[in-house]
Amino acid sequence: MKLSECPKRTRLRLTQVNLPAKNQLRMQELGLRAGNEAVVTQKAGFGGVVLNVAGSRVAVDHRSARLIEAEVLA
Repeated sequence: MKLSECPKRTRLRLTQVNLPAKNQLRMQELGLRAGNEAVVTQKAGFGGVVLNVAGSRVAVDHRSARLIEAEVLA
């Protein structure tokens, strides 16, 4: 499931982060890498999301959110 499609207040695990090379390193520094767990805390009307990653809030724009795959954890 794409990150932009994940429901609010849902625990998830990032499975693929298919971003351009120029953005990949920065996203990894923020904790957005395959295998990490996160919680969707907010969704914006334009498709962006705010995640809680290891206690930090990280905003992801709608273009990047469509390139990140995640699986919902039970």
